[in-house]
Amino acid sequence: MAHERGAMDRRTQKLACNRGGRQTAPVPTTTKRSSGSSVGKGPKSVPKNAKTFREKKVKQISTEGHMIKRNPRSDEKEKQVEKAKRKLKFDHNRKLVRGCRIGTSKFTFTIKKLLGSGGFGDVYLVEDKTGKEYAVKTEYRDASVTPRLHFEVKAYTVINKCKEKNPEKVIHLLEMRDSACTDSLKYIVMTLVGPSIEDLIAKIEISWSTACRLCIEMFEGLQELHAIGLVHRDVKPANYSIGLGPQKRRVFLVDLGTTTFFPTEEKQIKKNSKYKFIGTLRYASRTTHLAKRQTRKDDLEAWLYTAMEMFLADALPWRNSDDEKEVGKMKDDLFKNPKAAVENVPSRLLEIIKMIDEVEPLQSPNYPALRESLMKLAKEEDTVFGEPFEWETEPAVSKKKQVSEKEANPILCGPTLEKDKIDDHEGFPTAGVETPAHTIPARSVKRMLSERTCEE
Repeated sequence: MAHERGAMDRRTQKLACNRGGRQTAPVPTTTKRSSGSSVGKGPKSVPKNAKTFREKKVKQISTEGHMIKRNPRSDEKEKQVEKAKRKLKFDHNRKLVRGCRIGTSKFTFTIKKLLGSGGFGDVYLVEDKTGKEYAVKTEYRDASVTPRLHFEVKAYTVINKCKEKNPEKVIHLLEMRDSACTDSLKYIVMTLVGPSIEDLIAKIEISWSTACRLCIEMFEGLQELHAIGLVHRDVKPANYSIGLGPQKRRVFLVDLGTTTFFPTEEKQIKKNSKYKFIGTLRYASRTTHLAKRQTRKDDLEAWLYTAMEMFLADALPWRNSDDEKEVGKMKDDLFKNPKAAVENVPSRLLEIIKMIDEVEPLQSPNYPALRESLMKLAKEEDTVFGEPFEWETEPAVSKKKQVSEKEANPILCGPTLEKDKIDDHEGFPTAGVETPAHTIPARSVKRMLSERTCEE
């Protein structure tokens, strides 16, 4: 009889579900345990008004006989993301339209203009409800794009925590305002900064005094990143930017999409495995060429190459080579005999080359000694800290224009042309009067000559 009653209850429940009605599950009846019987006791009866802790936190929604459990907090976050999706508008070039709003779980920003584009995505100028401006860095969610933005979010999460505890120790690193993700884009909102050092030195000639100040600022930013346990792995002039407003004479280390935690023990470095080449060929360290894991020493080596270009545009002998093996060999020659490989750079930089070369892969570099050498170099160049940079006082005139003006004076163009073996071009003068090589960048002269040849 009990078996027939259970079957009838199941048929009744199924019929009620098909009709769209609501049917409560039958309460199983307890069966007395008889001697030799394997039937156990039924569940204890629960009061109707009793609720467990989980039932208080979770909202139950009944739809067509199914019980779906949802967390109220996640529901609210999903609504905000869906709201942000509806406001994203793209043009035919797959760029966000000016005036559209981009939202996160906390804030809403309005797109003002496009600042730059790259293989990863785009960078936009945005403003919040109060009118304060920020930068939004986006990344397309395509299979063809190598995801890097999530590494940057992790790095800025660590930096933000450090800024909350000791903001004075991370003054050369930006702050992340927020981050979010949609079906088509991932984006991060951060502090707005000015142009990169690469763009600035390409437009205006800088003195060695300014080069000293920039090198010290870039070194301090790298030291701050290492202090929180991260290595950049792509140090170069394009990844340093000047600040805005009160911070217009401070240099910030940006583009942390290649950052990772550096190893501190031998077991963290796989001896027989080859690591992917991460970085830029011109500034990558020798370890990167050997497909080994990068450490703090490799960041300092890349910073050294960057510093050399601050003083002399054509300081790096491999600047025009695209052959990875050839560039690696020339970098080895630089550390074996710096004086023979590099000319017309401050002698203090040659001392720093030796100091960096002596650092072991897992060893912590001697930052105070390196900084002391930089300060001695600044003193030798009569550097005045706090004075305006050249781009603050002079108009943004490109180096190409400056060289074309000097073209009329053969005395100024001679040494650079002779050194680069391009004095055979017809109509371009040569001379033998010695002038400081850092006053005329060789790459600008070559670019101007190539354009002149095409015109002829």
